[in-house]
Amino acid sequence: MEYLLKANGIVVILLLFYYTFLKNETFFKSIRSYFIVGLLAVLIIPLIEIPIYVKTVISQINLTDFAKISTSEVATYSIDWQQIIFILYAVGVVFFSLKFLVQLISLGLLISKHPIVKHENYYFIETLKNVLPFSFFNIIVYNKNQFSINELQHIINHEKAHVQQWHSIDVILSHLLVITLWFNPFVWLYKKAAQQNLEFLADSYALELTDNQKLYQLTLLKTSGANYYTEITNSFYNSLLKKRIIMLHKNRSTTKSKWKYALLLPILVLFIVTFNTKVIAQEKKLLETEQLTNLKIELIIDKNSTDENLNEEASFFKKEFDIALTFKGIKRNNNGEITAIKIDAKGNNL
Repeated sequence: MEYLLKANGIVVILLLFYYTFLKNETFFKSIRSYFIVGLLAVLIIPLIEIPIYVKTVISQINLTDFAKISTSEVATYSIDWQQIIFILYAVGVVFFSLKFLVQLISLGLLISKHPIVKHENYYFIETLKNVLPFSFFNIIVYNKNQFSINELQHIINHEKAHVQQWHSIDVILSHLLVITLWFNPFVWLYKKAAQQNLEFLADSYALELTDNQKLYQLTLLKTSGANYYTEITNSFYNSLLKKRIIMLHKNRSTTKSKWKYALLLPILVLFIVTFNTKVIAQEKKLLETEQLTNLKIELIIDKNSTDENLNEEASFFKKEFDIALTFKGIKRNNNGEITAIKIDAKGNNL
C-alpha cells in the first residue's frame, strides 16, 4: 500500500509539472519522452530507499512500568479497513484489466474478419464499419467511403506517423498505468495528456507532407461526428479537436524553452528525501545483566484484587522474570475484600 501511495504522488507531481510548464509547448518529441520516463519514474522512485542509521540503547532486561499494567484483558473486535481497501483495489484492477482484454479481443476480431493489404512496412485494412480511421502498431484501419481521396491521404499520413514512431507502445503503457493506479483521477488525466501529445506529433508529421493545411483541418472536423473504435488504438480524431487545431497554428517553441525540464529534478529529489527515507536502528547493549544493580520490582495488590487478578499476576511474573508467585491463606469479608493473604516468591537468587 505504501508503494501505491508513493507512485500516486509521483503521478501527481508529473502531471502538475506538465500542465504548469509543458502543456503549451510544441517540442512534442521531448514531451513524449517526458511521459515515457515519467512512467518509469512512477515504477522505480517508490522503490528507492535512503537509510538513516540511528544508534539505540538496548537493555538486556525488560524494565516494565507495573503501574501501567492492566490486570485484565478485554477482547475487542475491530474492522480491518486495510483489508477492505485492498479488496476494493483488487476489484478495480480486475475490472479494468478485463476491460483492456476485451478491447484487445475486439480489435483482434475486427482485424481477423477483414482482408489485409501489405504495402512497405504497413498493413492496411479497409472496412465498411462506421468507425474512425485508426492504427495499432503497423496496422492501419479505415473506411474509404467516408472520405475523398485527398482527405484519405491526409489520414493515412497521420496514421503512418503513429506507426513509424511506435505510438501504440505509449498507449499500452498508459493503459497499464491506469489499471495499476485506477483510483487516482490524476492517472486518467496523465494518460489523456500523453495520448493527446501523440496526436500533436502525428499532426505535425502529416502537415510536413502537405501544402494544404486548411484541408487537413477540415478533415479533422469531418471525423468529429464519427465513432471511434477502441481506446487502445491511435485514432485520427479525439475529443480535444479544438486544442489540436490551435497547436497546428501555434508558433514552434524554441530549444531554449527545454530548460524547464531541469526544474523537475529538485522536485523529485525533495520527494525522495521526504518520503523515501527509512530509519534503521543499530542496537547497542547498555550493560550485561550481572552489572545491573538496585533493580526494584513491585507487585501491588489491593483489597479488591480477585482470584483471577492474582492468577494473572502470577503468570506475568513467571513469564517475564521466571519468578514463581504463590498466594496462600487468602481471607475475604462479606464484601469480597481481602483481609489476609500470604505471598511466597521464588526465583534465581531469591
